[in-house]
Amino acid sequence: MNKNNKILALLLVALVTTYFANNYFEKYNSKSILKSNVLDVDSDNLNKIVVNSKNQVDTLIKENNDWFIVKDGKNLSARTSDLSTIINQLSNLKIDRLVSNSSGNWEKYELTDSLTTIVEIFESNNLSTKIYFGKTDLDNVNNSQNYNPGSQNQLPKSFIRLNEDSRIYQITGYYGLMFSMGINSFRENELINMDSIVSLEINQNDSVSRSFTFNDSLWISGSTNQPLDSLKFGTYLNYISKLNLSNFYDDSNLKKEYYSKLKIVSKQNKEVLLYAYQDTVSSDFVVTSSENLNNYFRLNDIQEYSKIFFED
Repeated sequence: MNKNNKILALLLVALVTTYFANNYFEKYNSKSILKSNVLDVDSDNLNKIVVNSKNQVDTLIKENNDWFIVKDGKNLSARTSDLSTIINQLSNLKIDRLVSNSSGNWEKYELTDSLTTIVEIFESNNLSTKIYFGKTDLDNVNNSQNYNPGSQNQLPKSFIRLNEDSRIYQITGYYGLMFSMGINSFRENELINMDSIVSLEINQNDSVSRSFTFNDSLWISGSTNQPLDSLKFGTYLNYISKLNLSNFYDDSNLKKEYYSKLKIVSKQNKEVLLYAYQDTVSSDFVVTSSENLNNYFRLNDIQEYSKIFFED
């Protein structure tokens, strides 16, 4: 083989090698290049989240910019602002470092199928990213000797893997713990959020039993036309104006007719209605509101009912 033929042969080998190398790296790009971000998506395009934790699979969906929890064929209001914040943070979250290339270390970092919390995040084009959340290291969080308020060092280190990639990455934050707490932790639990209340009306059996109005800096009872105890009623207003409950009720045993209704009106003429029902089996009180109609809450006892509906 002369010199020119040798050069051509070498060039041919180089071209073939480059071709197959390019095809290999294009095909296996996600497994050959280290990631720097957890999600490579626009958070505005995300419209579904499926959480698999402790063999419990839950689904959240976004409709018209609001997030809902899908439960028993119904869409239950979720805390849209909290979920949007989490998704925005995840979409901008940087990977701290590569921890391991081997699936043999999954168990050490709680990333096996039986230990991990799997969060699959879907885009509007149905593409999805699976994040496997494993161990969260809390050992150095809020260490009093090194405490620095606002420092990222106060956040825990967590370990994740992505899609079908066997590699283990370290991130900073509580994301795995948040998703492993159960879907109820994302449900909307606010029933009333009202400022400048000027009137309240309590109904039982579709008739007004008591009413209260704010007049000349005093709260007046509608039945006696007398001023109310300002300290006692002020404490009640502080409680009822920002009412949040956590004991979600998902049974189907409620009586059809409400037991009591509380109507609250603000100075801006905003109106919120709070309804109390009774469970037909236990007779427990269950409440919902016009601001959060698809979530119901079981009250602890008659004292909690009396506290909400201002009964002595």
